[in-house]
Amino acid sequence: MAAGTPADLKLEVEARYTEQLLIELSNSDDTDATTKDDTKILTACRDVIAVFRIDANLVWDKDDDAQVREACRGVILQLRAYKARADDVDKMEAYRDTLRDRIRMITHNNRIQPSTDGRTKASQRPDGSRPDMDRVRFDDLVPGSHPSQAQQFPPAGGISEDS
Repeated sequence: MAAGTPADLKLEVEARYTEQLLIELSNSDDTDATTKDDTKILTACRDVIAVFRIDANLVWDKDDDAQVREACRGVILQLRAYKARADDVDKMEAYRDTLRDRIRMITHNNRIQPSTDGRTKASQRPDGSRPDMDRVRFDDLVPGSHPSQAQQFPPAGGISEDS
């Protein structure tokens, strides 16, 4: 795993999207701009890396193709959300849901927690004790064996659930 930096993410975004799109998105207030605003793009990259930490619960990995793809998509959505249009903000929220639901599913964060719906209870026997089938009280039931001197069957006091 190689933790990525905002500069790494910016390079990935620039490799995937046209310069004209980045000029338009990073200069949403200046329609006459001819160059992209690197500061705004880096800010969007920082925000997306932070969103990965918050929503996917992982450090953005520049060597993981799925994470790079989703992070680049996130930068574009973040740049659009900076315009504060309701539909762009909604798309960013849907993106964050995607991180929670999909990226988390293919990473180490998707561990299946042990659970049961059974009614069987764990044994209360101490560590190192013999299982029921090996107890000496069954010696007299095994053909050819000698009854045990140490324990009589049934035990004095009757049979309990745990004996």
